[in-house]
Amino acid sequence: MQPMDDDIREVKKEIVEIRSLVIRTNNLTAALGADLKTVAKKQKTYERRMLWNSAAAYAIFVVLIFIGLKMAYDVRIDRDEERIAKLEDEKAELRKKVEAAKPQAPATTRDEAAISALYEFYRNENFEQVLAQWDRLRAEKTDEELTPNERTILRDVVAEAKSRLSFEHFQTGLQAMHEGRWPDAETQLRQAIALDRASPYVTRVQYALTEVLKAEGRCEEAITILQGLIESDLDRDMADDYHLSLADCHERMRQFDKALTLYSQFAEKFENYPNKRWLWQKIRQLREITNQLQGTAGATPPVPGPPGTGGLP
Repeated sequence: MQPMDDDIREVKKEIVEIRSLVIRTNNLTAALGADLKTVAKKQKTYERRMLWNSAAAYAIFVVLIFIGLKMAYDVRIDRDEERIAKLEDEKAELRKKVEAAKPQAPATTRDEAAISALYEFYRNENFEQVLAQWDRLRAEKTDEELTPNERTILRDVVAEAKSRLSFEHFQTGLQAMHEGRWPDAETQLRQAIALDRASPYVTRVQYALTEVLKAEGRCEEAITILQGLIESDLDRDMADDYHLSLADCHERMRQFDKALTLYSQFAEKFENYPNKRWLWQKIRQLREITNQLQGTAGATPPVPGPPGTGGLP
């Protein structure tokens, strides 16, 4: 009986050990499950935090873009306001000159009436009538028949009227562009150019005219004007727009090789251009098109990319 009792005790001992092992295993499993839940919760919190951070970064980026656009717009508005203020000052000076010279002007009653009518039109800012009255006065009386004061004052008044009327046509042309009335816009812009070719904003008028011509599918005429603007180099603030518009004209005409060359030259000349990502995408797209047309991959030489990139991918 002694050996059997020993076996029973041994079995009981093993049963106790097995039960203890099962309990420890259950505890470890429960601990592992709790750890997994904790890790999952931390991961979820991290993903939520990353989502909010990305949304905040995107919102800040968009706000910065709008702020930059607003600043650029304000700068242009300030320049236009300065020019308008300068024109107003010149207008006041001319008015004083006319008022001062009016009593001393030795002229016939007919001449006085014509000059008075012209000046009245000028005071009422009816600039079209000013020019019409000037043409009538010139038809009746040559410059030599006018006194020096009359010639000086009238020429200044007419020049001012042409400048102001040119600006009005410019604004009307821009409004027609925004409304998609391209023939009206072209007419107004060409009148603005014809009235005052020496105005400080004539290059802006010519550039707006090229946009109208492109919209009408007359890219050859737009190219001629843009090349003249680029060669004159009168408005450096708009130089990048001129080059991009010229490249766009060639692209619209399906002259992809020429457009690719112009975009590549633009990338090299204007290294500080803000929208570089769009520029490189455009160059890459044109490279693919030219390669497809030529039937040879990589026929176009690699275009230099931004500093540190070693060229386009």
